[in-house]
Amino acid sequence: MPLRVVFRFLPQVLIVCSTGLAGIMLLNYQRDYTIWVLPLIIVCLFAFLVAHCFLSIYEMVVDVLFLCFAIDTKYNDGSPGREFYMDKVLMVSFPLLSEGCGFLKWVSWEQSELTSWV
Repeated sequence: MPLRVVFRFLPQVLIVCSTGLAGIMLLNYQRDYTIWVLPLIIVCLFAFLVAHCFLSIYEMVVDVLFLCFAIDTKYNDGSPGREFYMDKVLMVSFPLLSEGCGFLKWVSWEQSELTSWV
């Protein structure tokens, strides 16, 4: 199972479980309700839907940031006149880029391999 699936599905399960537990604790003390399972299931399904929407948007934003990083390293090399547009924290996060260990060569090699296969 890919790690991406685990990190996308696990938070949704945790949100639904915590919502279900909070619903059980709140509805357990209400003795007026004879059937409290159906509202709890509806609330848990709604929590799963909301968590899915938020995590999908978050995943898309992370993908776009990494795509922008790759495009920035492809077209800019850090020299005067061709400075990087990325944030300094992001640049420090990738030590291969800041040390100049051939990250740009690796990116360009990967790009040429991808275009030669298409």
